[in-house]
Amino acid sequence: MRITIKAKLGLAFGFIIVMTVGMAALAVNNLSSLNTAINDMVNGPSADLEHIRVLTNEYNATARNEKNAIMSTDPGQIAEFRQKIEAGNQKIRDLFETISKSSNPDIVDQINKFKTVFEQRLPLLTRMLDLTALNTTEANAQAAAISMGKAREAGNAMFAVLEEMATTITADLAATSAATDEQYATSRNVLFGFIGFLSLFSLAIAVLMSLSISRSLRNAGNVLAKVADGDLTWKANKLPKDEIGDMLRLVDTMVERLRSVVTDALVASDNVSAGSQQLSSASEQIAQGATEQASSAEE
Repeated sequence: MRITIKAKLGLAFGFIIVMTVGMAALAVNNLSSLNTAINDMVNGPSADLEHIRVLTNEYNATARNEKNAIMSTDPGQIAEFRQKIEAGNQKIRDLFETISKSSNPDIVDQINKFKTVFEQRLPLLTRMLDLTALNTTEANAQAAAISMGKAREAGNAMFAVLEEMATTITADLAATSAATDEQYATSRNVLFGFIGFLSLFSLAIAVLMSLSISRSLRNAGNVLAKVADGDLTWKANKLPKDEIGDMLRLVDTMVERLRSVVTDALVASDNVSAGSQQLSSASEQIAQGATEQASSAEE
């Protein structure tokens, strides 16, 4: 099969281009995967952590308003604190809906547990607010007793759930971070491997092509030098199947024709030499005959 130098170079550079495109595609794919992982982290554990922070702040604000309502003796302030508590509870319910959509099933289970305790505490909260609305010493004392008793127990249970959720989210963030680090390391190693292989392949192709071309050119130069010195014994044998091989085949044809011309010239020279010898012999015979005739005439 004849493969020209142009074809060899085209195949080599074509392979390098394909490998480069493949490496670029792999890099883009890995970057896309990392981007997806980062987005998942932002929209998953990080978002959950932010929601838990807001939920904690809202519950703390509601608890402070409860204490303020119990301690206040101003009916206007008590009514204002009650409105703030109801608004805070509504925000907490909205957060329940948001956090329940988390992609982490553990977070969903924990927020449902928090919601259960929260709903169980609401009757106690309503009772406390009703007592504070009476604005009497006895009613305030009863409200304080509820706040320091069963309401506090429920609050402690909710804080425990919030701590569990924070721990779960922290572990989720750590696992996601470890996964992205591992993916980055794998992508980096694969890319470095591609770069190393491509560099070695390019170097090998360059060396092989250089040796092949230089060897063929050196052989062609040696042949032409022999022909220039008059050596017509060279014969084409195992020539490369490329442009240099084509040139050497033409040189072989030229040498063959020169050899034929020289052979014909030698044959012609031999024929001329033989004819000259025949003429010389005939001349000697004529001279001898003339001598004999002269001798006969003298007699």
